[in-house]
Amino acid sequence: MKHAAILASPEPLSIDALAMLPIDDPVVQDRLIDLIATTLDAIDAGRAWPALATLAALPPSLAELAYELLLLARFPDGSGSTADLDDASLLSLVVLTGVASERAVAMSLLNDELTRRTTPFFYAGACAARAVLAGYASLASVWPAATLADPARIATHPLDVAAHRAHVRALADRGDLRAALDALTTALSLPLGAGEKTPLGTELAVLLPIALSHGMAEAVGAWRVKLALGANTPVVVYATRLLDELPQIAAVALPEAMVAAREFLSTYAAPTRDLISPYPIIDGKPHINMLFLEVTNYCNQKCTFCPDMHREVARSWLPLEQVKALIDQIADTLHLNMLALNAYGEPLLHPDIDQIIAYVREKNMSWPTFMTTHGLTLVDKKLKQLSNNYPTGIAVSMHNDNQASYAATRSAKIGDYETLVTRVSNLARQMVNERAPCHMRLYQMVNNGHEDLKVPPEIRAAFPSNGDRVALHVRKWEAIAAEIVAQAPPEAQAIAFVTDRDFIEHAFRDAFDDHGIPMPLIEWTDVNGARQRLFMSCRPLETYANLLLEQHDDWTVEHKLLNPEPCRFLPDPSLTIFATGKLGVCCLDLNNTANFGSLSDYPSLVDALHSPEARQMFAELSNGIAVSKGCQICLGEGTARCGSKSAEMAPV
Repeated sequence: MKHAAILASPEPLSIDALAMLPIDDPVVQDRLIDLIATTLDAIDAGRAWPALATLAALPPSLAELAYELLLLARFPDGSGSTADLDDASLLSLVVLTGVASERAVAMSLLNDELTRRTTPFFYAGACAARAVLAGYASLASVWPAATLADPARIATHPLDVAAHRAHVRALADRGDLRAALDALTTALSLPLGAGEKTPLGTELAVLLPIALSHGMAEAVGAWRVKLALGANTPVVVYATRLLDELPQIAAVALPEAMVAAREFLSTYAAPTRDLISPYPIIDGKPHINMLFLEVTNYCNQKCTFCPDMHREVARSWLPLEQVKALIDQIADTLHLNMLALNAYGEPLLHPDIDQIIAYVREKNMSWPTFMTTHGLTLVDKKLKQLSNNYPTGIAVSMHNDNQASYAATRSAKIGDYETLVTRVSNLARQMVNERAPCHMRLYQMVNNGHEDLKVPPEIRAAFPSNGDRVALHVRKWEAIAAEIVAQAPPEAQAIAFVTDRDFIEHAFRDAFDDHGIPMPLIEWTDVNGARQRLFMSCRPLETYANLLLEQHDDWTVEHKLLNPEPCRFLPDPSLTIFATGKLGVCCLDLNNTANFGSLSDYPSLVDALHSPEARQMFAELSNGIAVSKGCQICLGEGTARCGSKSAEMAPV
């Protein structure tokens, strides 16, 4: 034992047996020394509540003797003060004082030390000391009586509030307050009416001040907790009332924690919309990391690796005047990092795409604007619309590296691989010659092991599964780049690049997301004097093809409502304005199922972002609750979601 200096004896007697022995019996002293040593070790190990409860069960005479033995062990020469005691010894002394003499004296000693000892460890121990002196031997004895379901029922009935309440209590009772708080937050975020979730106010009222008493202010104030509370005002109001109606809470929690709990809950009992906006406020405006403005969801390609061909919502586009009005709102009322002019649709199919780009440029917004095209729409008419009228960046979903790959994955109705290369080359040449203030990325889809192995093998086999094949495509584009640079005007100061073979291998093998590792092809000086680039990057097949699984009736991924991971869009929240007018966070949500309403439901975008519907959706997703079909794609939590680099990949 850590406290080996306090001699321990084997075969300890029960407290009842000790109480039957004369107080001066040496066995009593030995067993009390052993009990004190065990208690101190348990407190140091974070089990203060059950350890101190054992001391609180001593008869007053034994508690008084234990008190004297503890002081003798810590101050053998008889000198010293309580301020010199370690935390475990001080907490034990408080409880022994309360049992041996008066509880008021013990609480006075504890309160004095709370002004000097301010660590979360001591706060947790002080909470336990208050509890056992008030007669609560464990957290389980603090909970108000209730008829609750088996926590295991959550697996088959995820919307059973009674089972969630029991789960929260079970986690708290075993001392895992953080997990209990997480479970409570998840329960509060369930897609149920606030009235159905009101009983959770009991668990909130008990757990919140106790968690604060344990120094868990940071966990209590976490964003996901605030979102859940902000979406459940009736639950918060009920919990606030219980703080005053349940005397055991005040008897157990530290007074400072009770005050903090009331103040915290009062904020969400009558919340302002800015306080609990899912989107953080920067410079007085809701901040959006990436805003996807899907000007149209039309697409004239049929790619076998893209779920767009399984679209269920109607094809449409946002009228020009509506797009302009949205851009005005975005510029005036929102704070952005980036703006994209598409989600799934092909933006160049919008009849007024040139006017949309020009209007964005006219607003001179401080954030960059991008768009992604599949490349085959870059006919002469579209090149003219883009001439001297570019967004900040253009991404081209080249994806294919030869005609066989193209034929296996794309429609031949609007072209072939060489047509794609020619049209994309024409755009690159025009951008360099016009010294466009716009960069350009060519995406190359690769089969590098980062994909779901249930994606049909013929789709996976259509894309490069080794660095050699990627290198061939890079070399092809390097030759095109050299030709463009040779014909570029001198003022463009254009240069062409040749990428090292080892770097190409790195770019292929280590591409994990849709951004990839850039391999430069051309660099030029734009009309503003800045340097711009045309480059290629590898894009793992999982970027698109994994999403196919949601569209097939025979897919084997198990759908679950509750998942261990939150949505990845939330730490830096995005917003997608779909061509249908629906509002959501995810550009991958093909059929707009994960939405918090439509543009027509709100007076403005700001009202939409602050709405109860948005708060509820963010509360759900931040707690791993996947209600919509769109969210099930990412949070379905099935088996074999992704392959590995060691998995067998079909050769081409």
